[in-house]
Amino acid sequence: QDSTWLVVERTINGNTVKYIEYIEKELFDSDAFYVDSGLSYTGVAVNSVSGLSHLEGETVRILTDGYIHPDRVVTSGAVTLQQSASTIHIGLPYDAVVKPMRLEAGAAEGVAQGKTKRIVNVVMRLYKTGSGLFYGSSETNLDELFLRGASDPMNAPVPLFSGDTEITPWTGHYEQEGYMVLVHKSALPCTIVALMPQMTTYDR
Repeated sequence: QDSTWLVVERTINGNTVKYIEYIEKELFDSDAFYVDSGLSYTGVAVNSVSGLSHLEGETVRILTDGYIHPDRVVTSGAVTLQQSASTIHIGLPYDAVVKPMRLEAGAAEGVAQGKTKRIVNVVMRLYKTGSGLFYGSSETNLDELFLRGASDPMNAPVPLFSGDTEITPWTGHYEQEGYMVLVHKSALPCTIVALMPQMTTYDR
């Protein structure tokens, strides 16, 4: 596999810095690495991680043994965890945003474009996707898709989900645009294979 290296300019702790970074290979498991400018630790269980001076003063996203950990601020090059872990990924957070083109589902008279419409429900086809997926009509109006099932043990990370979700009520209202927005906000993988909405269009 080719390895991509970059010179990245960042603002860290109020200072402009340039780092040489590389893109990790894509992994579809709960130990995947989905943070920026991050580091990993593997070994005996620890409850703090040091060596993070390159992220001093920044809020970092953390994955511990496959669990989503609350964000922490790097202080004196280190962070303290809420519980010990043996596999840890820490780095700058980023959100993956998907916003397809306006929906076209037709209408009794012509097309749906420019007409008042409402997305009612949606089925999402996902591949090895972790918790932290939000959906809605805009980035300021989102609901979270909860992936933990009733049979999933509470003392283990939420399993990555592959397949079709149940019919999920869509958060939104009557509008002309008909946009769908999905945002993934965690250090776990997310692959959206298809979106299958149910929409009502009103002729005018």
